[in-house]
Amino acid sequence: MDLREIPGFAYALVVGGMLVGAGLVAITQFQTSVGATTAAGLAIGNFTTAISNFAVQMGIVGTIGGVAVAVFLVIRAFGMGGSGKRA
Repeated sequence: MDLREIPGFAYALVVGGMLVGAGLVAITQFQTSVGATTAAGLAIGNFTTAISNFAVQMGIVGTIGGVAVAVFLVIRAFGMGGSGKRA
């Protein structure tokens, strides 16, 4: 991955997170209107729990990715003099 591709990747993660969040809000409102104790309400509750866990994992992936990019940039700056070539 080239450094110029990182903003596009970050935008994709942000937009994906927004879509998942909006979907969770919509489905939770649907669960409220159906009733949390019905079979459909329980199924929706299980679904939202699973998707919430996925959202937490995506946050962890984003954090690890950001740290990896920062470490890469620091190593490249000190190890190669910032020029991309070995000294």
